[in-house]
Amino acid sequence: EAALASQGDVLASGHLLAVCEHLSGRARLVSVPRSSLEQAPGSNRQVPDLSDVRGQRVPRRALEVAAAGSHNLLFFGPPGTGKDHLMVPLLRRAVESGLLTKWADGAEMFGEFRDNMRGSDSEAKLLARYTEAMVLAISDPVPPFGGLTPYQASMFFRIVDRRYRDMLPTWITINCKDRAEAEDRIGANIVDRLGHNALAIPCNWQSWRR
Repeated sequence: EAALASQGDVLASGHLLAVCEHLSGRARLVSVPRSSLEQAPGSNRQVPDLSDVRGQRVPRRALEVAAAGSHNLLFFGPPGTGKDHLMVPLLRRAVESGLLTKWADGAEMFGEFRDNMRGSDSEAKLLARYTEAMVLAISDPVPPFGGLTPYQASMFFRIVDRRYRDMLPTWITINCKDRAEAEDRIGANIVDRLGHNALAIPCNWQSWRR
């Protein structure tokens, strides 16, 4: 990430306390040569752009429309059809436009909810991580089997409902064949809010993993 910055010094720290010491003026962090960042593993990896979306005329057009306005975006389809790969170029466009974005994996998000039940953070503080971003992108919040637990559904609804009331776009990939299955798996009230002012993109072609 630091290698992507075109200007300014890059300071490195192995511990958060060292950052605090630097900010308070009690110590100084060491500046990292930019040449070492450019040689770091993965630093030359290119993030897909909208121009990389080829052969998918309808999804490409939907991405262009979504990029031009504050639309919710829902990708439906079976696993392996490249829904996340279609969403990544749009996230890149949002970042390049200066928007605060957050990407979350559905399973990890629900794991964070579960862990927070034993933690010290308030639910409001946890939810703020997902509700304050200008753009929230979630990769498949559908469990591998069955539906959401009541607690998962409650927390997820609070995120979606808050963003709906604040008119902030939420982009989601869902491993479901259609809206009806999504309503059955994650709840009709959640899908209802996600579906308002949304572009729904069916990704019903064969899995790329086969």
